[in-house]
Amino acid sequence: MTNAQRIYESEDQCGKDCTSVYVKENGKIIYTFWVKRNKNEMSFIVATRKKYLESIARNNRSPDIAHNAILVKLLFDDFSEAKLKANKADPKHIFAYSKVRASEKASPSEKERKTGSPLYIVPKDIDFPEIPKKVDFFVRDFLQIQGEGGKSKPWVLGEMPKITKTREIIVSKQRNGLHITDGIRHSDFQKKFDEYVGKINDGIPDRENFLPKFKGIAHRDGIQLIPVEINKRVSQMAGAMMRNVIINGNTISSKGDFQGIFATDGAFQNLAITNNSIKVAGRHTISINGMLSGTIDGNTDLKGKPLLASKIELYPLRIGGDANIYIMGFKNRKGDPHHYAYETIKGSQVKKGVND
Repeated sequence: MTNAQRIYESEDQCGKDCTSVYVKENGKIIYTFWVKRNKNEMSFIVATRKKYLESIARNNRSPDIAHNAILVKLLFDDFSEAKLKANKADPKHIFAYSKVRASEKASPSEKERKTGSPLYIVPKDIDFPEIPKKVDFFVRDFLQIQGEGGKSKPWVLGEMPKITKTREIIVSKQRNGLHITDGIRHSDFQKKFDEYVGKINDGIPDRENFLPKFKGIAHRDGIQLIPVEINKRVSQMAGAMMRNVIINGNTISSKGDFQGIFATDGAFQNLAITNNSIKVAGRHTISINGMLSGTIDGNTDLKGKPLLASKIELYPLRIGGDANIYIMGFKNRKGDPHHYAYETIKGSQVKKGVND
């Protein structure tokens, strides 16, 4: 609120183009007043609040609706490409915003879908690309690995681990892979995002229904795995398999509702998650659905202490997406090269496999 804004004691005094502001103490409203808003901003806030409250009324509370609308507002207004260049913004920031910004001609729904794009994505049809060793600014996911995985040789994210003659990955304290730091936290972008959230919440009297700030924005991952079998056109929702991927020696840190290494759909054969250092405030540190075989070992927090068992979650293969149909066992045809079976996961950090 600027110093020039006049405060009105009632909605009648304020007249048109007003919004209420609640003063709270210990979670209770102790005073309400009204202020006039910039018409365009007010229209955006009112419309976004309305959509969000409608989702609550349908018992399908979805902060994504409001969060995506705010992201689009910021990307095409306060942090538009023209304004960033005029203000000589950090090139890393310009690059990060460009990854989640659709074209000006895109439809509103296309613009909102684009806000979910990662900073980097492993294309489905080429070898693993070069990624900078240290990255500290991105809006949504840092990296999505999409595809079938390594064929002639494994895909390695981070550093190639040392492997024994029996093909066991050696536990190491080295962290010479990627350093992924969630640097958008406390940036001007997050501050402006949270300003919009605050203005939307001004018109929501029930604190339990408040829209979360940027810290609580959902679906942000350090590394997300998405299996896709190209030739058979099988998606992760139908049990596509990713093979021979190694995630080793990386550091992932965030103080927000951020997920470390994550996969919800598809199957994973010979997946290794080893020697990574992870500290996030989100629910999932390492969480994989459908891990059939591989190794989880040597993963620590940022202080070098082994991750607690509760920070490593393995679930059965899920198909159907939101339908949450979990597959507890398989019956394979003899000689089928696409062999699905839950094997014992190697390493000291998994006490039980899916079928143990």
